[in-house]
Amino acid sequence: MGTAFSQCSLSTTFATMKRSPEEMQTLVREYQKNLSEASVPFWMDVPDILDILDHFEQTQQTIEAELCLRLALRMHPDDADILMRKVYRLKNDGKWHDAETLAKQLPDQDHIDVQFFLAEKALSEVRFFDADAIYEKILSREQQAIEEELLENPEQTASLDDLRMEIAELFLDYGSEVFAKKYLLLIR
Repeated sequence: MGTAFSQCSLSTTFATMKRSPEEMQTLVREYQKNLSEASVPFWMDVPDILDILDHFEQTQQTIEAELCLRLALRMHPDDADILMRKVYRLKNDGKWHDAETLAKQLPDQDHIDVQFFLAEKALSEVRFFDADAIYEKILSREQQAIEEELLENPEQTASLDDLRMEIAELFLDYGSEVFAKKYLLLIR
């Protein structure tokens, strides 16, 4: 399926730093320079390496993206966001069983990306009601998080509309117009 969230994890999609094209190019050049000095191990923080991975994926640099993911896993073998990238890579390669096995090994089974993946797995098996139940739980938790944020920062503007749209698109991708309509009608 070709949706944005089925390509990458949700938390990094929503939390990735917005970098200017110049900042992104500088980060990629630094990564490539460090990579070319193979005899010298290097380290990158998770947000930086995920931004580079996004860059390679968005610019269709498949081999570079695969190498970047492998390096990210080596640098941060227990990071949930990086592991979820591996889960989605496996899924996109048609290895649903391996993807599900890896997702179920993650310690935080309530992580939004794990739950989103499990819902998509249910969709792929035409278990629309199971997927809907998972999405309802996700939306409930996210709504609660938004309300807590608004208490701390009343000027904050947050909405679940992007998430609802993504859920609707996934239901459409997997053939359920009824459930897609349910989520589309919730968008304000």
